[in-house]
Amino acid sequence: MFVDIHSHALPGVDDGSKQWKMTLEMFKQAVEQDITHMVLTPHYIEGDRDYCLDTVMSAYERSKQLIQEQGLDLNVSLGNEVFIDEKNVTRLKNKECMTLNGTSYVLLELPAHISTSALEGLIYDLQLEGYQPVFAHVERYDWLYRRPILFKELLNHGVLMQINATSVLSSDWRMRRRVKHLIQEGMVHIVASDAHDDVKRRFRLKEAYEKVGRKYGWKLANCLFIENPLRVIRDKYVGVPEKAQEGIWWRR
Repeated sequence: MFVDIHSHALPGVDDGSKQWKMTLEMFKQAVEQDITHMVLTPHYIEGDRDYCLDTVMSAYERSKQLIQEQGLDLNVSLGNEVFIDEKNVTRLKNKECMTLNGTSYVLLELPAHISTSALEGLIYDLQLEGYQPVFAHVERYDWLYRRPILFKELLNHGVLMQINATSVLSSDWRMRRRVKHLIQEGMVHIVASDAHDDVKRRFRLKEAYEKVGRKYGWKLANCLFIENPLRVIRDKYVGVPEKAQEGIWWRR
């Protein structure tokens, strides 16, 4: 049912899963959450000595074997969550880091601060090379949220915006208000898990889907959790986000 384009279930390659026991539990939880396809997206940060492509590929092959051995109804593919800077844009061009499922879509993590001109330049360079940027957990970037003109310019230039399921379900009223605004205004394309473990940062897609469906309408929920993520891994065009249905968003 669900396609999760952002997860950290490969063990020992970033700040996600620490061991194979945890990875297996995460895969089982993904199945329980009705996730049928998961993109494994370890962090790619220039200068990170812990990142090794050979290690990632080996862990990926072992993951597929583990899923088959356990008889889990789950497909996995590879990508990276790429920290956006000039060096990593070059590495993307050189195929040193990975897009989502080998498509033109690339999951990007933004810095804590960056100038408008610098960000626009990096996005322009990526799109010129045929890449489709997807901003990871966009609700976390205070500086971007406070620059609505830039945010909308990025949307208008085809940048996809992903938010985390845990943010949809957050107990922090400030985060709930921000997520509500982003969804209401049609500023979100995809909801993903960004799962890092099997306890504190686990998969919560099913709960988030139910909440979005009840509050904003099932058509929009299907778009954010199923249709758009599926289009990404199939390298299909993802259109402008829909706004939440009037008269639904306020329901508790």
